[in-house]
Amino acid sequence: MCAPFNLDSKRATTDVVVELSRSQVPPTLPFELRDYVSPNTWEVRVSTLARLVSQYCRPTFERACLVVIMVLTFLVPITTYYVTLQSLESATNDIDIDRQVWFARFISFAVTIATWIVLTAPVVVWKYLGKIRVKRLADQWTRSDALSAPSYGAAAAWKANAPGLFRDVIVLTITVPLTKKSHFDRDSYLPPYIAAGEDALPPYGDSNMTHWSKDLKGGIKYGELPIYTDELTVA
Repeated sequence: MCAPFNLDSKRATTDVVVELSRSQVPPTLPFELRDYVSPNTWEVRVSTLARLVSQYCRPTFERACLVVIMVLTFLVPITTYYVTLQSLESATNDIDIDRQVWFARFISFAVTIATWIVLTAPVVVWKYLGKIRVKRLADQWTRSDALSAPSYGAAAAWKANAPGLFRDVIVLTITVPLTKKSHFDRDSYLPPYIAAGEDALPPYGDSNMTHWSKDLKGGIKYGELPIYTDELTVA
């Protein structure tokens, strides 16, 4: 889809936002980008981006990791609390039970924080690396288009957002200069309340205009063109 244009001091631009998914067929080249990207380049770039994101986007694996983290976060601190409390009771003869209980609680809390860090750090680093690689790929496309663009023209600026947790949707944003396109162009996007147009009538030059004929109502036709005549009444 096409976002509203932005105005700056130099050039008016518009953002073309495309949502990609690993489980869906890559979309065709948007109409707004046909002056900046060829269909072959668009297909190659979209496929490359989808393959890269697939390495860092596994919703099923991420949900499984969340379940494991929740279970271990619940079991490990409880086990640590009772093990620590029993160790304190057997190792010391201190009769202050409250002190031992609070110390065991502190150890249990520290183990909870450590468990969260140990289990979530690999997932966070994994997703962060994917985000960096996706950003570098989009910046590479922007530099490539800037080098290949003519001196009098403007190039498209690419920006890609990697999917977050439990999602596989890639948001690809391409910023291009604002151009005035007619809504009557055959490839332009039209509002949904406008129905598809019917086939246009053939031009006059393509009409069969080789003979005179009459229609069912008695009118005169020359080829496919009706001829209208006025009857004159002479007094």
